[in-house]
Amino acid sequence: MAMGGAKRLHDSFMCPHYQEAWHEQINRLKMDIYRAEVAKSPDLKKRKAKARKEIIKILKKHKPR
Repeated sequence: MAMGGAKRLHDSFMCPHYQEAWHEQINRLKMDIYRAEVAKSPDLKKRKAKARKEIIKILKKHKPR
């Protein structure tokens, strides 16, 4: 049973910002890193660091209110 008492195995959550452009941009950055990991890209560490910096920058600009 889920924490909320529902008869499902898992709770679900949908970010209230999922339709905003900045949210999609973060999702794209994360998917790019995932694809690089799967492809065993030789510059993975560099790409991860760059994506992390960009994600932090986006999140700082769009802090939840």
